[in-house]
Amino acid sequence: MSSNRNTRRTLSEHIAEHHYHEVPRRASALAAPDTDEVEEVTFSPPRTTAASRISKLRQAAPAARAAQAHEEEGDDDIYERRLPSSVRRYHPNARAGQPVRGSATTRRGPSSPFLTRGLVVLSIVATIFGTLTIPPLWREVSDTLTYGFPRTYQLDANVGHGSAKAPLSHFIGINNHGVIEVLEIPTSLPTDPGALHLYVIAQLGGPHADQEPVTITFEDVNGDGKPDMIVHCSGNEYILYNTGHAFQKP
Repeated sequence: MSSNRNTRRTLSEHIAEHHYHEVPRRASALAAPDTDEVEEVTFSPPRTTAASRISKLRQAAPAARAAQAHEEEGDDDIYERRLPSSVRRYHPNARAGQPVRGSATTRRGPSSPFLTRGLVVLSIVATIFGTLTIPPLWREVSDTLTYGFPRTYQLDANVGHGSAKAPLSHFIGINNHGVIEVLEIPTSLPTDPGALHLYVIAQLGGPHADQEPVTITFEDVNGDGKPDMIVHCSGNEYILYNTGHAFQKP
């Protein structure tokens, strides 16, 4: 048993054989030279000047713009153009096809003919009211600033009723709550009570009778050489003739 363990078996030698077949080359490889030398080829870019570059860019610009415009037109036909974000409004509760208040498609201005007619009628009424109210109010204010209240008018005139030292007489016309009165006062110290004269001219009627101003002028109406007194009030003229020492109605 020990002899068998110590005995080694010799294996026979096996030699492998390989057969190589030549691989066919490509047509481009057959045409290429077999040498390992590579010919160095130097490429030199064409020299261009700035003027030629600008001219080429100018020639290419119209074509590029036309192509871009054609591309944009094609996109518009396919895709829907969106509105600017500044005017877009989202209303989820609005019905389709109906304009929404505040949107870009909502019509501006009055939406009803009745509103337009109302504005026209209101402007006409305001114009009529201003025409009927403003002129009388302005006249009343102007008369108050000129004649005061009650309406009073004063002047001095030589009517032949004074003295040699004081020939002038002072006249005051007053609208005393609708009663037109004229007061004649000598400019000198009145020693004779008969030198003072009060003439009641007329009495006016109406709600605004006390607003009418009074003015006085003097003119020889009857041609006797003495100035007669003419009182103007409410569009009327009242004439009092001069007797030489006072005035009296015709």
